[in-house]
Parts: sequence; C-alpha cells; structure tokens
Amino acid sequence: MNKLFLLVFILLTFAGGAIAQETAAADTTIYLVADNPPRFPGCEQLDTTEVVIRDCAQRSLLSFIYGNVRYPYEAREQNLEGTVVVSFVVEKDGTISAPEIVKDLGGGTGDEVMRVITAMNGAFIRWKPGENAGVPVRTRFNLPVKFRLEEAPEYVMVGRDSVYTVLDSQAVFTAGAEGLTALIEANMQTPPAFRDSCFIGYADVSLLVNPDGSVKVMNVNDYNNLGTDFTFEAIRLGNLMTGKWTPAERNGRKVSTMTDFRLFFENENAQCASVRTDFERAQTLADEGEELYNNGETEAGLQKIDDALTLFPDNTNFLYLRGQIYMTEKNFEEACEDFTKVRNTLTNSPVEDFYRLICL
Repeated sequence: MNKLFLLVFILLTFAGGAIAQETAAADTTIYLVADNPPRFPGCEQLDTTEVVIRDCAQRSLLSFIYGNVRYPYEAREQNLEGTVVVSFVVEKDGTISAPEIVKDLGGGTGDEVMRVITAMNGAFIRWKPGENAGVPVRTRFNLPVKFRLEEAPEYVMVGRDSVYTVLDSQAVFTAGAEGLTALIEANMQTPPAFRDSCFIGYADVSLLVNPDGSVKVMNVNDYNNLGTDFTFEAIRLGNLMTGKWTPAERNGRKVSTMTDFRLFFENENAQCASVRTDFERAQTLADEGEELYNNGETEAGLQKIDDALTLFPDNTNFLYLRGQIYMTEKNFEEACEDFTKVRNTLTNSPVEDFYRLICL
C-alpha cells in the first residue's frame, strides 16, 4: 500500500507557577514554568502583541520540525503511529541543552526527533529564553511530535497539471531505451554560441507525459551550471518527444505522469580533449573520495572531492557530496556554503531539507 507520511505537531501549553526543578542556586535553576515561556526565533522583530508573536513562534517551530523530521523506515514498515514527547532545556543564551525523549513511539521515531532537536545548536538556532520578572532563566520545554500514516493520493497537482504517482503501468518510450538514446544522439546540438567552447556536463530533464501522448518539459536540472542556452536545448529535445511515448495507465485509463531522461553535453572537437579527460578524472576523484570517506578516511576522502571541485568548481553533484560529508562531520558552516551553491544552481534542488535545517 502506498502511504503518505504526515507529521502533526502539537505544542504543550504551560500551566501553574514558577516550579523549580533544581534549586541549588538561582542562576542555575531550571524552571518548568516561567512568566514568559521560551519561544522559537524568527518572530521577535514583529511590532505587535505578545500573543501574536507567540503564535508566530509556534508556527515557525512547527514549520521547522515538519520540514526536517522524517518518518523512519522501520516505523513505516511496522505501521507505527502515535506521539513522541521530547523535553529539553532552553538556556539563558537561547541554546538547547539536556534533550531527552520522555515518550518514545519506537521504530526509530525517538531517535529521529532527537536528531532534529539536537541539530538546532549546530545550526545556530537561538531561542528567545524564558523570563521571570524580565530576567532570562533556564526553562524546560516539552514538545509532543505526532506521527501519523495516511493513504497517499493517487495524484498531485503541479501547477495546473495532474501528475499521477500511483500507477498500474509506467509511461515508456515507444521505441524503447535504445530508441530514446538514438533520438537524443541524432538531434542534440551544442548551442551556437558555445560551439567553439569546451563546455561539458550533465542535465536531467523532467518530462510530463500526457494521456494523449503529448509531452511538456517540467524542469531541467543543469548539474554543471552550463547556462540557459543548454537548458533551452534540453527543452527543445524534450518537446521533440511528443507522440513518442506510451502513456501511463491507472484503473484502466491513460493518465498523466512524470518521467526523466539524462543529457550529456560535450564538444568532441580535438581542442576539447583535455577537458573531456579532466571531466572523467574529476568524476573518478569524487567516486574515490566517497569510497574513502565511507571507509573511515575522512580527510583523504574530502581531499579527493576537493580536487574534483578544483577541476570543476560548479559541479553540483560534487558540491552536494561534499556538503553531506561536512554536515555529517558537523562542519555546518562549510556544509551550508556547498548546499547554498547547489540550491542557487538547480531549479529543483535536492538539498532543500538540508538547507532549511542548517542554513536558515
């Protein structure tokens, strides 16, 4: 059964007086309740009432959690639904400390919630601390995170187009994979302004195949930042494919769906031989770097990927790979730089979740 995994978050309300969990000294007391409870950042600049600011902060917190928590595979497989409750202390400087899972649903859900909560400090997210009599105090904050499984819709709307995601049969190129390759090779052209250049790189084209066999290019990801002329060429090639696809089917009728194909632009002239060699070398370096990192050789792996980026500094695949390593190693500033470059280059970026987690 296809599932859409929704995460619903409910903020706990605070009641009662100023109850201290620790009473050794006033400056180290952790309050369960403060006169002004702590709140997630992003709304303090609003020139309005405290109630409106607090509502804004709650929505911002929900947006952050919703955008970054992922339903663990184990929990999905076990059809686990329910609530995880995480508790943490908001320090006087707005940082998070002493996070703990008060209630765990299982299936990795507690670990996933803990991952996102603990990432706040590394991502330089600073809360507005709780206050008593206008003075910042250490305050405990409890947050329930509810996981719920729901049936996935059969289609989604992309602009005005209905794109089916639940299918009985996929859209296929009528002449087969070899026919698709032959069409691309026979028709792909280097943009006129670049025929004497040595630009090289990949682009992925997302194509909407309609029930009548017509097509529409929905997106082009230019991984090597070749430029708009190459994007237009990718769109031209995609539009040549109208009438050459067998549409997808669902419940006995033809429906619209998305499919992808990849283009590789290169100039085969002799003067570009060294560029083609460098491109192959850069890909090899990146692959070797990833393997080294996976084998525990972090510095050697990063050096290989750095060398690949020295050859092709705009290659988003290399930047994405290095950014993931930086993030895993908690080098968030460097990771954010790489993810920002990827995000600024690709129209449909794979780094959005990471970007929201560590860059905003």
